[in-house]
Amino acid sequence: QLTADCYPSYADNTSVSWVSSDTGVATVNQNGCVSAIGYGDAVITATTEDGSDLSADFRTRQLPDSDDDLHPDRAFCAQKAYRVLLI
Repeated sequence: QLTADCYPSYADNTSVSWVSSDTGVATVNQNGCVSAIGYGDAVITATTEDGSDLSADFRTRQLPDSDDDLHPDRAFCAQKAYRVLLI
């Protein structure tokens, strides 16, 4: 699960939109939950929606498990939580 922390916290609009650079590798929903789709590298970007165009990136790499099997049904948000900062 990715979480975007926007500062200052009292800003009028702290909403962000999420996008993946390669949806064949990883997808992200609007809550920041990332899911593995295929092998490779992807950049997940959170961009502010207040018009300032601030953004923060999270880089992810999908490698085969030890059994050489990708588990696309396994979302990252069930495994670890990460934060990106937008100041």
